[in-house]
Amino acid sequence: MRVVEIPHTMADPDFLATHPEARADDLMAAFADPDIDGIVASIGGDDSIRILRRLDLGVIRDSPKVFCGYSDSTITHAACL
Repeated sequence: MRVVEIPHTMADPDFLATHPEARADDLMAAFADPDIDGIVASIGGDDSIRILRRLDLGVIRDSPKVFCGYSDSTITHAACL
């Protein structure tokens, strides 16, 4: 097993506050990557609701993975369902 850090994992919070698409792009890249078997969300809270409309549910459907998170990641879990 190896851990893959997605590009914006450690991005500046101020940047992420104004660029929710960066988090969505990260999540979609993780789902689309066939070498990634599971995803652990490093953020929850209101970012989950802010990325919801930016998710490609077809990619998620076609590339199911274990997805773990906390806080408001429940919103993203529901989208994956």
